[in-house]
Amino acid sequence: MGFSSTSSTLLFLGICVGLVLGLFTRVQDHRTILKHEQKGIPLEPEHKLLDFAIGAPMLVGGLWWFAWTIPPFIANAHWIVSTIALVFIGYAVNEFDSVLAGYLADS
Repeated sequence: MGFSSTSSTLLFLGICVGLVLGLFTRVQDHRTILKHEQKGIPLEPEHKLLDFAIGAPMLVGGLWWFAWTIPPFIANAHWIVSTIALVFIGYAVNEFDSVLAGYLADS
């Protein structure tokens, strides 16, 4: 691939995009919390664990995709193919961090 030390930092953009996409999930979580508060329904900490069902398959898929698209497994793959896998990994790591922190804080 022949990346310089400056251009090798471009790979972190995939993780950053995944983290930014995780913000949309956090907005949806806050909407759910507001709906529960308006209706007077208590929100159990376990209700927040449903986002693990989104994050876990994305992490598995992203790691699998990343592992099989780096050289020498695929010799002529463009570098963006592996970087797209990092988007899924970044999203999943954000999900795990946010959901687990919220669950531990509420329980």
